[in-house]
Amino acid sequence: MLKNLLYIPRLILIGLVRLYQLIISPHLGSSCRFTPTCSQYAIQALQQYGAMKGFLLAAHRIVRCNPWGGHGHDPPLWYGETPAIADEEEREELTPPSNEPESR
Repeated sequence: MLKNLLYIPRLILIGLVRLYQLIISPHLGSSCRFTPTCSQYAIQALQQYGAMKGFLLAAHRIVRCNPWGGHGHDPPLWYGETPAIADEEEREELTPPSNEPESR
């Protein structure tokens, strides 16, 4: 029961972002400098990290979304995390070779 109550703030915040997407965003046009858009980023951050961390990440992203801020691909990651590499070949390319000779 208590665990279900912890999801309520997350769901409320996601609902508010979705309302923004449906009501306000269509009138503003496409102006986000990042992918995913700031509202998509907020929903992903809330889903991944919960209400508190997700809200902080979304707020930080909105502050960075300005003419003097960054641009490009920017997935929601908590501080110190690195993006997961999905492709096995890419992961092998990034793995440094070991100094040990191969055993046969």
